[in-house]
Parts: sequence; structure tokens; C-alpha cells
Amino acid sequence: MASQQLSSRRCLAPLLAAGLAVICLALTVRYWDWLTEDGEEIRSVVIRNSILVAGALVTFVLAIWRSLIAERQLEIAREQSGTAQRSHLEGRYQNAAEMLHSNVLSIRLGAIHVLDQMARDHPDDFHIQVMRLFAAFVRHPVEYVAPLASDGSEGGVKPPPSPREDIQVIMVSVGGRTAKGRELERHGNYVLDLRGADLRRVWFPRDTCLEGIRLSGARLSGVDGLTQGQLDEALAEPGVPPILEGACDCETKSPLEWRRQPIPWD
Repeated sequence: MASQQLSSRRCLAPLLAAGLAVICLALTVRYWDWLTEDGEEIRSVVIRNSILVAGALVTFVLAIWRSLIAERQLEIAREQSGTAQRSHLEGRYQNAAEMLHSNVLSIRLGAIHVLDQMARDHPDDFHIQVMRLFAAFVRHPVEYVAPLASDGSEGGVKPPPSPREDIQVIMVSVGGRTAKGRELERHGNYVLDLRGADLRRVWFPRDTCLEGIRLSGARLSGVDGLTQGQLDEALAEPGVPPILEGACDCETKSPLEWRRQPIPWD
């Protein structure tokens, strides 16, 4: 819209110049007799006034032209600023994506926070990218590293907590996708893929939305915070429902069941 307005304004200057030229020509024809009359005084007055009018008209056209040039420069500056911002955001995304594969939990949590915020602040550019990255991480999380003993040697191998803190934070982000983000998924035919993910004992906030999330074979044993209605919004392939052992509706306390009709996948 802005570029169309600017283009129309650029066309305005030549039109004004042509219009002023026509006006000057008409005035010259109208007052030609005066210009050719005898009498130096009358002729000089008419010429002087004509020059003043022409100068004013030229000044007016130049002012419009300068305004158009200034607006064009502002447009270029905005384009450069937008390009720089895009480059900055791409850099943040790449850095956070790399940090997500760190062996240090605090670094991974920081990366998850950055990526979640980018998906919310710039959904058109990053929502689906971030959700795809989160889904891949949940399906194939970073290997759990056993802590070192006080003497520097590797301590006894401890099983990772269930749920892992990084996966828990990601699932809060996934379940809390904005309406804008879900709309982008529908329009882009994107399905958030959590097939076979280990989501045992994950806690879901009250406003969780599983709409369009693929949970085929996902382990949801003992999850907390879900309702039957929220689960019914998820997807699964025929014959591969999520595992719901020990999972109950947080409101009715009834066992969660897979009631949704299976969705055929190519």
C-alpha cells in the first residue's frame, strides 16, 4: 500500500509540471497583446509579473520534488532497517538452535525461552520453524549426561528425571501456542509431529491446546493437567493411539481415553 502511494506521488510531479506549463502557455496567449503593445512601462510590468508567477510555480514544483526525494530516502532507510532486523533475528534463531543441543541444562532452557519468544513476537517468520525444532527435540532429546563426582570422575549413572525439565518447558510452549500460530499451521498444512515422544508425567497448563498435534504412539502415562476435551483435539494414525496408562482427566478424574477417529496419513 505504501509503495503504491509513493508511486502515485511520483507521478504527481510530472503532471503538475505539465499542468503549470499549460497554464503558463495559456497566460502567454491571453496576454500576448499586452506584451506586444506599445509602451515600455506596460510591457515591463507584465513581464515582471509573469516572471514572478513563473518563479513561484517553479519553486512549488521543486518543493514537491524535494518532498518526493525525501520520502524515497526514508523508504530506502526503512528497507535497510528491515533487512538489518531480519538478519539480526536470523542470527538469534541460529544461535538459540545451536544452544538447544548443549549438554548444559541451563543453556538449553535459555535457548527454549529465546525461541518461544521469537515464535510469539514474529509468528509469520518463526512460529512454524520453532515448532518444528521443538518437536524434533522432544522426539529426540539431547542425551542425558550423568554428573561428575566430587573427585572429578564420572559418578553413578542416574536415570533422567521424568519429565525432563527441558521437555516440560517445551511442552508448555507447544501447548500454549497462540491463536495466530495455530492459524499459520492450518494455512501452511503443518502438523506438529510428536509421534513416539516420551511425555510421561508431563504437566500441562489449564489453557493447553493440542489442536492438530500428532501424538501417534506418544507415551502420555501419568500426565497431569489434561482434560478429555483437550486430548480429543489431538491427532493419531489408525491403530497407533497415544499410550494413556495412568492418565486421568484433571477435572473429572476419569481415565483419559483415545476417542478421536483415526486420521489417515499418506
